Amino acid sequence: MLDRSLELQADVHRMLGGDELQLFDDSPRTLVTLYAAQTSVEHGTALRVVLAQPLPAAGISMMRLQHDSLTRAVWLLYSASDEQIDRLVAPLDAAAEKAASKLPMAQTMLDEIVGRSPHAAVERSTHFKDVNVPAPHPGSDAGKDG
Repeated sequence: MLDRSLELQADVHRMLGGDELQLFDDSPRTLVTLYAAQTSVEHGTALRVVLAQPLPAAGISMMRLQHDSLTRAVWLLYSASDEQIDRLVAPLDAAAEKAASKLPMAQTMLDEIVGRSPHAAVERSTHFKDVNVPAPHPGSDAGKDG
């Protein structure tokens, strides 16, 4: 788990231009994507701190946050509408908060970016989802009709 988190953080760091960040523009979309990617890096750092304690349950939660924030960054760059971007960069007030709360959840974002963004941009997030979404318990009603 720790190795994958480090690999993910290294990939994000490389995609952001390494130590010399070079944005292709300063549009709201680019900036909000950058902030989401930086949040993913912060979650990865927190994951390693938590696992050093060791606190594995908290570490797994941090790993999910790391992947979800990276999924959000990719979605913001490739799939979010201009209106959705505007919701995120609007001055924070009750109306902006309500509008931002209508943004899709991580799974919907992942569904929307598949096919719209470069394969490498979604490969880790789809793998994380495939590995970490548990199968229904045999005794549950999940997947049954009726």
